[in-house]
Amino acid sequence: MEGVQNQQAQANNNTDPQNPQAQNQQVQNQEPGRLAQQAGTEQQAQNQEPDPQNPQGAPEAYDFTSALPEGETLDEAISQKFGEICKGMNLTNEQANQMAAYGFEYGKGLIQQMNDMREAQYDKWQEETRKELGADFEKTMNEYGAGLQHLEKTSPGIRKLLSETGVGDRIEIVRAISELGRLVSEDGGVGGGNAKGGKTPMYPNTNFDNY
Repeated sequence: MEGVQNQQAQANNNTDPQNPQAQNQQVQNQEPGRLAQQAGTEQQAQNQEPDPQNPQGAPEAYDFTSALPEGETLDEAISQKFGEICKGMNLTNEQANQMAAYGFEYGKGLIQQMNDMREAQYDKWQEETRKELGADFEKTMNEYGAGLQHLEKTSPGIRKLLSETGVGDRIEIVRAISELGRLVSEDGGVGGGNAKGGKTPMYPNTNFDNY
């Protein structure tokens, strides 16, 4: 019985955290690490130490030239702001340029998406106009063209504006300008002087009291 108690006391003594001899004994009894785990770790640790000749981290100023698409420029204010963000993240110049390059590609994707959505809206307006005009579409288009030709005499860029903004496909614009084209066609356009040397009305056959 006494032998069992001595063995128990010795075991407790070996596991006592206050006993340095017990702790040393535990370290000695620990199974050594596997060679495959240890191999090369010391060299890797040395390689990860900072090289004073080749400092890592944020530079004094970033150069984003390599990230710019060909023919593109970066606004100075945006460059400075983005540089401050990169410096706060302690990014190297190479890492910052990788982020900048991704940002450019992402921005181009957003612009393309917006353009696609705008074109889809223009197509929808044109489809609605064609549907509403129905059998009168061709006739209305001829009057629409006549109205645009008349407007271009004083506003040469009107046709381009209507096309680029897409509003020229809206039924409201088509009806308004085609009505102008119909009036111009009926009146023969802007008249010149009459046989007596007086001026003729711009639209002699149109009673504007009805409008």
